[in-house]
Amino acid sequence: MKNIRSIVLLCGIVLLSSCQAAQKSIVKPQNNSSTDTIEIIRNVIRQKAIPGLLENGYLAKPTLIISGRIAESTSIDGKIDELSKMIRHAVVLELLSHPGIALVQRHRLQQYRTAGQIQRLNCRNNNQPEYYLLIDTRAGNNKIFVDMAVLDADENRIQSGTGASFDFVKTTAMAELMKKKGWDEYLVGTKRLPISQNDQDAVAAYLGYSMVCVLQNIYIPRNSGVFIDRTGLSTYDEGIMDFLENYLITYGLPVIQNRANATHILEPNVGASGDVYIFWTRIKDEQTDQIVPYSSTRVYYKKPEEVLSLNIRRLQNSNCCIEVRSHLGVPVQNFSIMENGRQIFPNVYCPSKNYNYRINNDTATLDFSSTGSIFLGGENDTFSFDLPESGKITVNHSIKNQHYRFIHKYNLSD
Repeated sequence: MKNIRSIVLLCGIVLLSSCQAAQKSIVKPQNNSSTDTIEIIRNVIRQKAIPGLLENGYLAKPTLIISGRIAESTSIDGKIDELSKMIRHAVVLELLSHPGIALVQRHRLQQYRTAGQIQRLNCRNNNQPEYYLLIDTRAGNNKIFVDMAVLDADENRIQSGTGASFDFVKTTAMAELMKKKGWDEYLVGTKRLPISQNDQDAVAAYLGYSMVCVLQNIYIPRNSGVFIDRTGLSTYDEGIMDFLENYLITYGLPVIQNRANATHILEPNVGASGDVYIFWTRIKDEQTDQIVPYSSTRVYYKKPEEVLSLNIRRLQNSNCCIEVRSHLGVPVQNFSIMENGRQIFPNVYCPSKNYNYRINNDTATLDFSSTGSIFLGGENDTFSFDLPESGKITVNHSIKNQHYRFIHKYNLSD
């Protein structure tokens, strides 16, 4: 009887051990951690993507890697998902280990100020991109599909025979990463993602990278003087130039205040496409009047709409007509025009056919007509100004008890 009990007990122990061993042999579900995702992506890119990307010579020119749809009509909406960010980071790490690759890791808005002594900028990593390497990430039922192609940045045209295509097994973590989508900071300052309004410092930083890299390296001798031409800029754009001047001076560039002593001129130009503004800068040799090669750059940005704008023109009697245009349908109060510290309007009783006004105690209240514009002076009006050939007009005004001013520089010598 005792032997039988021993045998039963021994069988139970063996059976329990077998069950535990069987449980240990069961394969656990795949770990969807971020670390595993990065490892999967790096392995696939190293084996499948990099060989294809290196087959042509496009990446020898400045290239920025961004997210976009590759189709008959290429689409870049300025956004990127977290999975595509991981793919981009892995591609950059792999490509940087190969010689002859010119990657623009970011546009010029990256942080470049260093603690302590200011160092020279690493301009190689902040060139204006000539190409975009598009990452087109799509999710299937069980796989993630990735296509890459090189896009000409100026022509917006896919270069044939470029890029690579690959896929990998989709995990829950990857699916969640694709749902997290936001603005791609690599595109800030470009046509597809302008710098937000009220950020003049960022606009200047973007322009400053190009100016510093061009001027400090090869084109400008040490005994040179760079004058910043601000003619015709609005108050907002004047603020941009103030920041830009500080950046150039900070990096030891020879900015001077007297144009007569300048060897080079930094010329700005502002345009607009809808509500997006474009700021161009270029460097011109004062003696030869030639543009310094590679010195032209542009940045896209938004800015608060100017509620008033000015146009000044010379009349036949040598007086000047100032045309003021309103971009609002609300009355403007306390309107005055100053020229070099001298108030030139309101100063006399001025009949005008394009606006209703009253002048009390040296203030003018203007009610704009349905056309949204007023004219101060003109060939058929008695109100005109005697202005010098060039100068600066300052307009002070109030709207809904908020006070504003803007400055308009002019040159009537042309």
